[in-house]
Amino acid sequence: MNSSFIKGHNLTTQYDIKKDDIVLGISSYLHDSSVCFLCNGKILYASQEERHTRIKNDSSFPFLSLLEGLDYLNLDKKIIKNIVFHESLEWISKKKKQKIKDRLSSDLSFIGFKNFNLNFLDHHYSHAAAGYYSSSFKDALIFTFDGMGETVSTSVFHGKNNHLKNIKKIHEPNSLGLLYSAFTYFLGFDVNSGEYKMMGLSPFGKSIYENKIFSELVNVFEDGSFKINDKYFNFMGNKEIITKELEKFFLIKKRNKNDKILNIHCDIAASIQSVIEKIIFKIIRFEIEKHETSNIVLGGGVALNCVANGKIEKLFKKNIHIFPSPGDSGNAYGCAAFATFASYENINLERSKIKDIFVGSSYKKNSQEIIYLCKIFDLNYHEFSDYKEIVDLLINQKIIGFFAERSEFGPRSLGNRSIIADPRNSDAQKKINLKIKFRESFRPFAPIVLKEFVKEYFEDCEESPYMQKTYYLKSDKLINNNLKTKDIFEKINEERSLFPAITHVDNSARVQTISNKDLPIYKLLNEFYSVTGCPMLVNTSFNVNNEPIVETPFDAMKTFINTNLDYLIINNLIISKKKNVSKF
Repeated sequence: MNSSFIKGHNLTTQYDIKKDDIVLGISSYLHDSSVCFLCNGKILYASQEERHTRIKNDSSFPFLSLLEGLDYLNLDKKIIKNIVFHESLEWISKKKKQKIKDRLSSDLSFIGFKNFNLNFLDHHYSHAAAGYYSSSFKDALIFTFDGMGETVSTSVFHGKNNHLKNIKKIHEPNSLGLLYSAFTYFLGFDVNSGEYKMMGLSPFGKSIYENKIFSELVNVFEDGSFKINDKYFNFMGNKEIITKELEKFFLIKKRNKNDKILNIHCDIAASIQSVIEKIIFKIIRFEIEKHETSNIVLGGGVALNCVANGKIEKLFKKNIHIFPSPGDSGNAYGCAAFATFASYENINLERSKIKDIFVGSSYKKNSQEIIYLCKIFDLNYHEFSDYKEIVDLLINQKIIGFFAERSEFGPRSLGNRSIIADPRNSDAQKKINLKIKFRESFRPFAPIVLKEFVKEYFEDCEESPYMQKTYYLKSDKLINNNLKTKDIFEKINEERSLFPAITHVDNSARVQTISNKDLPIYKLLNEFYSVTGCPMLVNTSFNVNNEPIVETPFDAMKTFINTNLDYLIINNLIISKKKNVSKF
């Protein structure tokens, strides 16, 4: 093994990657481990380890996704000579550096990799590269808002003609990601997975603590940089991420996971959401005034905050691009892409905006195996030839698990590993949350919409293929409902639009548009529109609470059996339960 340590700021360093070489990017040992096989800047295969181990946010070396990728692509390990890791080791001691090198070498050798070049790229460069190189922008400002990567929490880059230059850094412990996670923990949700829940909770409250937070918890400067008051937080220690002072500050104890959610919890969620947004806006505004650009790229884990993303697009009126997996799992692509485009031979390599993110494994050829599984689990099954049969089930208020073709890379189901329903069904939201996904009743659902119709239904939305931004339903799709319940969680069940299953309490929705006519989900949605005149479906991830999205037909069948899903579609099969099917 040869290794080189690539400092993030050293953009003159070149990689020895030639045209048609396959580059392997690896993200691991932090959270959301993943792999990405890249050739000439295009993704051949990418997958997150949690999909295969079934361990949420798995941080271990991605053995299974790596082996699955090799098998799917029918690759001999010997042809992979360039492996890139998503962190630089320049920031740690020589002893720790050697320990990580040895661990990586050992893990790679364990599954048969030999005689490879192992390179290390700065964490925030990996985030920035994932966003920039998956866009079509020649010139762009790239903002990476993260928990922490090495010692940096926030970075700004200027991307120009395939080169990246780091122009700003904010260091730990001053971190928007860690601040948001601290409040996630304070409100009783899990760090690194519960941030979605706090974001979903925020529209139920009012941002009444915003000024209080700005006055005491975080100090923001003219350029948007900020300093967090460590009296209230313990980001760098081994204890709780918050101190008792935060409880005194809000005059409320940390919420335990099973405690009832109160109005004050909603108000705190709304307040920290607003605080995070305003700091992000200030950083972006300061930089675009200094570096004029029409293009903005967002990266890092905070770029999964689709409420903030939608507001950034509307406020700055710029072209916005976000890699479909902007968090740490996407770094496997980012570090491999940086190495590819930084190579001498590839300096003029053309790139284009990423077309889709269905780059995992396909189980389309496993039809006989799927039938065997149906027989083993004593399930009914039959082939369908017309999507009208599935449309009829949806119209009759059935909730369906939909499994097709290659799995999506990243944290969101985009139609190939999805739970779908009729968005006009007023009971769908409650049923999916409580009886299928076994999660909090306030969690909203996303609509998947035929792209050509999205402007008729959502304000300011033209395209949103990766479910990365929230938009508001147009006023003519809303219902004037005078029911004003005092219970915060009864609000979600009030019919406030013609599409109650996808409308959050503030009339927003995390929109996904679809235009690829070759995808099974497009064909189904188009048929649903032909029959009903409604060009959208509910689309939520095919999993239960605190489990990864399903990857294999076995995963899909297990989830189907153990939940109250009505039907399961796997490739060309419609699968249903017999009356006394056994759960496991």
